Parts: sequence; C-alpha cells; structure tokens
Amino acid sequence: MTNQMPSMSSVFLASLILLNLVPVYGVFHWDWKSFDLIFLYWIENLLIGVFTVLKMVVRPYQNLTQIISTLFPAVFFSFHYGIFSLAHGTFIVLLFGKDLQHKSGFGEIVPSIMPIIHERQLGWAVLALAIYQLIDWLRDLRARGAGADTPETIMMAPYKRIVILHVAIIGSGFLLSDLNEPVAGLLVLIAIKIVCDIYQWRKGLTTPTAQIVKHAQ
Repeated sequence: MTNQMPSMSSVFLASLILLNLVPVYGVFHWDWKSFDLIFLYWIENLLIGVFTVLKMVVRPYQNLTQIISTLFPAVFFSFHYGIFSLAHGTFIVLLFGKDLQHKSGFGEIVPSIMPIIHERQLGWAVLALAIYQLIDWLRDLRARGAGADTPETIMMAPYKRIVILHVAIIGSGFLLSDLNEPVAGLLVLIAIKIVCDIYQWRKGLTTPTAQIVKHAQ
C-alpha cells in the first residue's frame, strides 16, 4: 500500500494541474479577460460549497441523533456560505464586469450565472474544475474514509481558501486591468491559481489526521 501512495499522489497532482490549465485555451481561443477568469474561479467556490456539504453529510450514521447533529451544521453552512458567495460574486461583477454593471445588484448575480457561462464560453472550464473537485473528494475518501473530520471542521475549509486564493486573484485582476489585460498577465493569473491549489493540497497532506493515515498504510 505504501508503494502505491506516491503514484496516486502523482496522478492527482497531474490531474490538478491539467484541469486547471483548461482556462489557458479560453485565453487564446475565446479571448478571455481577467473578469472571465475571476468569475470562473468564483464559480469554483460554488462547486466547493456543494462538495463541502457532501463531505459533511456522507459519513456513517448509527442513530438519529448523529443524523440531526450533522444536518444542522450542513444546513447552516449552506445558508451562510451561500450568502457569503452571493456577496463575493456581486463584488466581482461590480469591480470587473464592465459590461455587466446592470447585473451587479445584490441578488441579481444568481440568475446571471448561466447566461454569463454561456456567453463567455466558460462551460468546459467549469466542467474541468468540477471534475477536479470530484477527484479531490474521491481521493480524500480513499485515503481517509468518510467522516474523518467533524462537520464543524469541514465547514471552515472553504472560507480559508477564499481568503488565501481570492485576495491574490482579485489583486492580480486590478493589476491586469491597469495593464490593459496582457495575455502574459492572464497566464500568470492562471499560474497563481494552480500554485495556490497545489499549496492547499500539500497542506492537506500534512494535517495530523492525514499523517496518521499515511503512516498506518
């Protein structure tokens, strides 16, 4: 089992990088700008929220009390993270969506998601990021099993990611706007996203629980 872990880690790392490189095609083929990339990565936050709920509720249950104690934080997270993401998306459209200012009102972002994805050819990139999140979840299930962390621990992870990743991405977006959206800068923005994802992945491998599982194998 120990000999298989490095190969599995390599497969996941390669998948992480390749799926995150899909936006490079969008930059060259569909002339994506910083808003398209930032909006795409915001959509990934929504996908992360969905998989976070799955991580919280997919676990062994022995009685009704355990079910209730899991469902309550899952519902609370869905509501709180949903409002948080709504405000975040509105902020992104207001700052970077120059031709979407009429849709920047609080709450107007939700019905605009699918039209923006369609108009800006983001569909394949969204699918790639969804596949990455699915692979990440399956990897975690394989390595640690369902219910390795408490729902309270799981629900905090997406917020930490947004603080680290999106501060860097939004800051880069302002810089790119000032520089008139150079292609090289857009590629650097994608590279920043990949580096942040690799950092988060490696950080997950160094958690005490993950280390215990790794040594046990």
